[in-house]
Amino acid sequence: MACGFEQSPADLSKSYRQISEFLDHLKNLVPYGSLADAAVDHGGLSMAQDKKTFFEFSVKAVLLCYFRLLQWTVRFESPLLEPVRQRVQQGLPCVLCTPHSLLLPSVLAMKGFKATFLASRSRDGELIAHVLEHSGFNMARGSSSRGGVPGLAELLRVLRAGGIVGVTHDGPKGPPLVPKPGVALLARHAENGVFLLLPRFKKRLGGLWPGVIRLGSWDRFHLVLPFARIEVLVLAPSSNGNMEDLLKALESMGREVLGELYT
Repeated sequence: MACGFEQSPADLSKSYRQISEFLDHLKNLVPYGSLADAAVDHGGLSMAQDKKTFFEFSVKAVLLCYFRLLQWTVRFESPLLEPVRQRVQQGLPCVLCTPHSLLLPSVLAMKGFKATFLASRSRDGELIAHVLEHSGFNMARGSSSRGGVPGLAELLRVLRAGGIVGVTHDGPKGPPLVPKPGVALLARHAENGVFLLLPRFKKRLGGLWPGVIRLGSWDRFHLVLPFARIEVLVLAPSSNGNMEDLLKALESMGREVLGELYT
């Protein structure tokens, strides 16, 4: 972004704000703001801003290409999400829950369903929203820590219209497999349409290709590999209208299938 006399006062003001925000970010990363000060001293402000913009664009492009590659190459065992499909055909709302660790394979399994997901307003949330919006999904922005009320209100609106909502019921920070109270609020508007998605990976090529890499993060995030083969368990937790029982059932089902990951 060039800063010259040809810019209008409004453009100059916008450029100054962007540069200031970028330098503030640098000062949080570099002791005493040495890198930021160096950029000022050498007149490198425009270059620094352009590099930041280019880097963010590159990350979004790479993530989107990676997601599209998975959509083309990953295979799911059929019938896929059949209970969900039946409710959609009847115009009934659905809440699709999945552990944070299984977010990626669960989203891949939802291809063809016009689901709405909740993404935080953080930088990571922005990347997720960019990929999903360009892959045919809808996004509500907010989380339990940032702007949660507007995001939750948007999800409730989708459910009242008979739509599909996708959530990581133990996200965004865990503990693993422990549902958050917001899931119960969504469930009240889902007319018994709460499902737990638990994708399971099938090894291929005689066990040489697992189809997944499990990261060392708090949730043991499952990074899907191209040409993976996945079976998705679709479980309907029983609660008899009691939301506390629903949350307990979600946790119990998750631990029965994934408990060994966290022991």
